[in-house]
Amino acid sequence: MYTQLAAIDLFSGKPEFYTPAVIGCSPGKPFCFRVPVTGTRPIRLTAEGLPDGMHLDAAIPAVVGCAKAGIYEIRLSAENTDGKTETQLSLNVRENGVCPTPLLGWTSWNAFRNLVSDADIRNTAALLVKSGLADCGYRYVNIDSGWQGEYGGPHNALMPNEKFPDMRALADTLHAEGLCLGIYSSPMTKAWGGGEYPGCTRNRDRVLRLGVFGEERCEAENVKQWCDWQIDYLKYDWTPCNRENAEPMKQALASAARDFAFCVTVDARYHQAEYWRENVNSFRNNPDSADDWSVFCPILCSADRWLCHIRPGHFFDLDMLETAYYIDHRSHLTEDEQIAAFTARAFLSSPIQMSFDLNHLEPFDINVMANPEILALNQDVTGVTDITMQETKTDSLSIWTRVYSRPTADGNTAFALFNLGEQEAEIKVSLGAPCRIRDLWARKTLDQVILENEEMGCCYDGFDGTFTAKLMPHTVRVIKTIR
Repeated sequence: MYTQLAAIDLFSGKPEFYTPAVIGCSPGKPFCFRVPVTGTRPIRLTAEGLPDGMHLDAAIPAVVGCAKAGIYEIRLSAENTDGKTETQLSLNVRENGVCPTPLLGWTSWNAFRNLVSDADIRNTAALLVKSGLADCGYRYVNIDSGWQGEYGGPHNALMPNEKFPDMRALADTLHAEGLCLGIYSSPMTKAWGGGEYPGCTRNRDRVLRLGVFGEERCEAENVKQWCDWQIDYLKYDWTPCNRENAEPMKQALASAARDFAFCVTVDARYHQAEYWRENVNSFRNNPDSADDWSVFCPILCSADRWLCHIRPGHFFDLDMLETAYYIDHRSHLTEDEQIAAFTARAFLSSPIQMSFDLNHLEPFDINVMANPEILALNQDVTGVTDITMQETKTDSLSIWTRVYSRPTADGNTAFALFNLGEQEAEIKVSLGAPCRIRDLWARKTLDQVILENEEMGCCYDGFDGTFTAKLMPHTVRVIKTIR
């Protein structure tokens, strides 16, 4: 592995918060936020500044309850035998206020395809907690296609098939751990996923057809059913994704008794970009991810024209991660390529949805998924409207580099240096002024001296404000100024 990767131990040391600067929900709707904090157990948590109607359930641990509209400044404190840590965050309670930062979680498709079952979801939730990943902020556990049965029930809505005998009991189990449960559907009469899976519209002849939108709109009935089950997230999947089919679902979700994170995929049309950036939490316009470098690169490039449309609460989705244990094998991406794939989601403030079988979790996977400094970039929404990209590229793609930059909440600048090409490349970055440099994947700070460091593959001149890195093919470096 070329990229230097810091080792992460989530169960030792002084408490470390993984909280974003802002969390959110809608007024009067139930809220559950598992407090992401790592360190030696047990950890004693306290919270100050919570609004009326909310409290800290330290046994989970999570902030739970309902609140009136407003912005509330919350101070969290965590203490264990190794020390004490405090952090402050804002709770923004406003209409459609869910997910002001990119969603962090897990989705079932790459791990289980349409064979996913109740047992798989329960086991995954338990492993998220046991591994410590839930304490890094990964709290959404989302069921992709394969759960759907026939229409019926009290709302004449989609019922689960035999693999999911009790959706409400499943949601209750996850909520007891401070986790959220997500579900999949489509406005087509037949959803994707390789089976006879009905969608949220129906034809009078009841024949399921891909690409066909039925005369009977069943969004409201299905949302009522999902509320009964206590669902927290919807992946809504069709092509072409257009406002005409998104809006009925948006209205049904907005009028529901609980918050839903709303993800539109797979083909959000660009001419309706203003709609997506105002009405859905995440939107996709790219190919399905796969553990193949030739698939990852187009997914990364798909963000180019959408960067100007990212807003807090509304993010461009680079699709589920193609890392770790993929279906029935370790990812075919090299470890460096997996780091690059994760960096793309983190740096461009995409939702990060792991999609691997946690039964096969390895230390490398933890070191990638749980790096607090990389995750902090993803959750820092102060810079999402100012992400820039510079590219150098030859027709043969032997040379293909990209340098992304974005401001950070502490007044500094972060850079992601990608070598997407097929030969070693040298990338020089102007830092604007003399400063120190933090390597975020290595979690190392470079002193403000002229430095030639073969181990880290860089030449850094802290006096003239430049940073030069020699990158092997298919690798990435993520640095941040410290002023």
